[in-house]
Amino acid sequence: MTSLANVFRLNEPTPVIYNGAHAIAQALDADCQDLTLRFEDDIQPIFLSGDEIQQAYGTELTLTFGSKKLKATKDLTTKQQIEFHRIKKYIDEQFNRLGKGVIGSVYERQKTIDIVRHRENDLKGTSPATLARKIKLFNTDPSLLAESVKGIKPKNRQSKINKIVEDKARDFFDDYYLTREPVKRSVIYEWFVEELKDEGFPDSQIPSLQTFYNWSKRFDPLFVIGCQAGPRELTRASRNAVSKIISSQILERVEADAVNLACGLVDANGKYLGTPTVFVLFDCYSRSVLGVHVQIGRGETAASVMDCYRHAFLPKDVDYGTENRWTQFGQPQTLIVDGGTAYKGVLSQSFLIQSGVSATVAPTGQGWYKPFVERFFGTVRSRFAELLPGYCGRINDKRRLERTIEEEATLTYEDFKSRLISWIVDEYH
Repeated sequence: MTSLANVFRLNEPTPVIYNGAHAIAQALDADCQDLTLRFEDDIQPIFLSGDEIQQAYGTELTLTFGSKKLKATKDLTTKQQIEFHRIKKYIDEQFNRLGKGVIGSVYERQKTIDIVRHRENDLKGTSPATLARKIKLFNTDPSLLAESVKGIKPKNRQSKINKIVEDKARDFFDDYYLTREPVKRSVIYEWFVEELKDEGFPDSQIPSLQTFYNWSKRFDPLFVIGCQAGPRELTRASRNAVSKIISSQILERVEADAVNLACGLVDANGKYLGTPTVFVLFDCYSRSVLGVHVQIGRGETAASVMDCYRHAFLPKDVDYGTENRWTQFGQPQTLIVDGGTAYKGVLSQSFLIQSGVSATVAPTGQGWYKPFVERFFGTVRSRFAELLPGYCGRINDKRRLERTIEEEATLTYEDFKSRLISWIVDEYH
């Protein structure tokens, strides 16, 4: 395996090509466990975890030393660039076998297809006729090949509703739903839509009632109980949830989940990167953290999940600069995971099977099924995140209304990760 710490160094920008697009890569820590890619024009930066870097290096991710830009993929979306690169692997293999520009016979093209599909584990593949057409386009002008993949249309997703709209919805939930006198969600929705229309939002940006309901279900049920019924009812509900889960030894039951914190991170030059999502494996018996991984940006990826698994399962021989050693690690007998695709997808499930770990998927929207890690995240917010410079609080914190997360951002990725590990090892444990 390539030692990427010798390729991408901390605070040293490196020119690369990622899926055909030119970018500047920069390691976010000394071990190159995390990497940020900044593209030209207005393309948003991309964050790659350790697993993603290893998988992409030499294929989707290559070094460049001031070479001529590949203009053919300049106007492609990320998904179209990936398709362009996938097709080009077949063309490159054909040229390597038969010579540059050679289309070859049907037999030779099929042989090329079989080689690439097996080597790249490409389930999609292509046909000899399609490969011939793509080679003709590429021989004429690479930009024609790029134009041919523009027919791939991105899937329509409801999540493309303006982020501002969703943030406004959270404010409405905070004002009218997460209170001791909650209003019916259907009534809140009517008020919400009325305000959006008054502010000039188009109909395409107004969510449906069902989407509004789905947003309300994202709140941890125990958190809702605490807001609506008070701390006494919250304590009773928490005890009931925890009492149903009995662990008699360490690693018997471990819960996995992730939390996004409203604390903006910047690179070494002060440029905004995004907010951190902290992945955690939490042992229910010892109430200790087995492993963590910090990802920049919202959402949960399989690569980040597997990095967290690896950190939890293996001994921690790294010097974190903490006063105490991080001694907790091991493979759980039963692992309770979130219902998201990052946890129950093929990659993460295969990783667990190879590690000999049995996973149980928690029901969607039922935070009480993972009460220990949910409670830990509450402690993270109140005892760790609240003390961070630039932290903007939870959705009901007025600081978030006064200044944006990006305006408040001061911590680098490495600084945030170092503070988090120090807090876990020296304070929480």
